[in-house]
This record gives sequence, C-alpha cells and structure tokens, in this order.
Amino acid sequence: MGQTKIGWFLPQDRFPTDNYPLPNSHPSAHKQRVPQIFSNGFIFLAGESAEVVRSFDMGKGALYPVRLWHPDGKTPMPGEFFYLSQGNKKDALLPEKSANLDQVALGRWRVPRARRDKPLAVFSGAALEGPDLWWDKLIVDDFFISDRLKRALDQRRLSRDWLLVRCPVVLD
Repeated sequence: MGQTKIGWFLPQDRFPTDNYPLPNSHPSAHKQRVPQIFSNGFIFLAGESAEVVRSFDMGKGALYPVRLWHPDGKTPMPGEFFYLSQGNKKDALLPEKSANLDQVALGRWRVPRARRDKPLAVFSGAALEGPDLWWDKLIVDDFFISDRLKRALDQRRLSRDWLLVRCPVVLD
C-alpha cells in the first residue's frame, strides 16, 4: 500500500482481489454512498470515475478490478470498483511560486488538507505534457490530474468526491 501512496506503479498481482473496509473507516461505505474516489491505503475509483479515467492518457498506469465487501465480510458492496495504480512522475512544481505548501523535508512538499480551498501548487508548463494523471517528484501523498480530465469528470458530475483544487500553470 505504501508504494501506491507515493506514486509507484504496481502490476495487478500486487493488489488483493478482494478488499474489506473496516466498520470504522472513512467513508463508512456500508452506511452511506460510496464516493467516486477514496483510499484505505490503496486508491480506489468507483466504476463511473474509472470509465472516465480510462478514456484519458494514463501513461504508466492501470485500473484493476476489485471486489469490495461490507464489514460483515459476506455482503458485496453494490457497484464496480477499481484500484488505481499509476507511476507517472513529472518534475513541474515551482515551489518558489507555491505559497500554500508545507515543506516536509529538504526539497519535498506536502499539500495541507486545511487549505484545500486555495490554490496550492504552481506548476511549470511541463505539467501540461504527457499523461493526464501524475505524481510530482517534489510532492508527497498527492497526485494530480489534467484540466481535460477534470472537465470530463465535471461533465459526468463525478468530480465532487475528488476534492480537486486548481493548480495554476505558468508558461515560460
């Protein structure tokens, strides 16, 4: 799980075929609607979001089907679910222009959860090249998506669960 949270691509055989969210995990999937994207260490996409993502450039990335079960271990969760494995890396962060990041180590940054309503990161034009999903080499714990993918999620009314924040791109 730790490798997927830092942007390492993993083949399908490294993921379990079944997953059992704990009763106290968030979201309490057995008590409420399952979000379009969530994590319990692995990153999961609901079928609707997976369909949209699959139609974009995933680069070195894949979606693997997974069966989700209620905490009772016997009742399947309704719907389709997929693990997201993607190891695309870009070197596009401009930390000197990104006022709202927390430095966690020399040259490594984290997106603070409390400031998700403000622009957090500023990227160079390199962010516009290549795959539509990626990890930045300088940011830990969060991945990014292209504006094209965000607009497609918006059109299907799926982006709310993604907790997206606008990140400006500065062209040189």
